[in-house]
Amino acid sequence: MKTFSALLIILSAFIFLSCSKSPEKEIQGKWKYTGTGAIFEFMKDREMKLILTYGIIPGKYTFPAKDSIKMEFTGSSPEGVKIPDIYGNAVIRGDSMFIIYDESGIEQLMRFVRVE
Repeated sequence: MKTFSALLIILSAFIFLSCSKSPEKEIQGKWKYTGTGAIFEFMKDREMKLILTYGIIPGKYTFPAKDSIKMEFTGSSPEGVKIPDIYGNAVIRGDSMFIIYDESGIEQLMRFVRVE
């Protein structure tokens, strides 16, 4: 009986984990960065847009390892300043996303809420 219960628990955990969405699917859509109000839009082809008041900065995103994200921006600001790439740990829970990354030796936290 104990063996059956243990197998049932393991099987239930496996089914639960296999049903959860991958980060590639969960991130798709528009997210508002609560620090500035900027909108990040993630498309399913791993393309992304940073939507600012002065324009749109295109980019690409990947998940190089479990719970990590890399965002590479291919455009720059109107002044010609390149937007720095972001590589850090990502956590997506429903309509909230958190990215923790290192910037010049200082740990930064970005909080996002899903808008679409």
